[in-house]
Amino acid sequence: MKQITKCYFCLMKQILFTIAFSTLYTIAYTQSQIDYENVMNKFKYFYNSNQLDSLLYLYSNEGHWNLEDIEGLKQKYGSIQSVKYLTLDTVSISKKDIDSINKRYGLKPGDPDALSEKDRGALFKVICSKKTIAVDFNLNEKNKIIGMGFGTSSPYIDSLLLGN
Repeated sequence: MKQITKCYFCLMKQILFTIAFSTLYTIAYTQSQIDYENVMNKFKYFYNSNQLDSLLYLYSNEGHWNLEDIEGLKQKYGSIQSVKYLTLDTVSISKKDIDSINKRYGLKPGDPDALSEKDRGALFKVICSKKTIAVDFNLNEKNKIIGMGFGTSSPYIDSLLLGN
């Protein structure tokens, strides 16, 4: 009887350890709304301040932006007045946008930082001085931006913008 009880407790200990480790691993590598909001607020500050070096630091691989890109966005949209988190899901980035983002950054399917349809992206309502737009982006496990889309649109996204 003692041996059965001892084996039962050993088994229970192993199961509890496995569950605890799995939970901690999931928590450690899952970005939350707060992570996305923090990155978006930094992006807003650096964008409005024309701090290109700081903007580049937010990305997983540098070289995504240049001063002309920022100036072009500012001519089209103006400065960022406010940002509002809308959702974190897999729906906000279309297959076409994923392919476009990967191509722009020279990423191929299977690359560690390449986006795929299973990735979750944060969607923000961004009120700029010239226009209100949707901006979506993904973060890697180090909370670095993998890809970002300005002016993202779909019937689903448009309904979220109108409702918020």
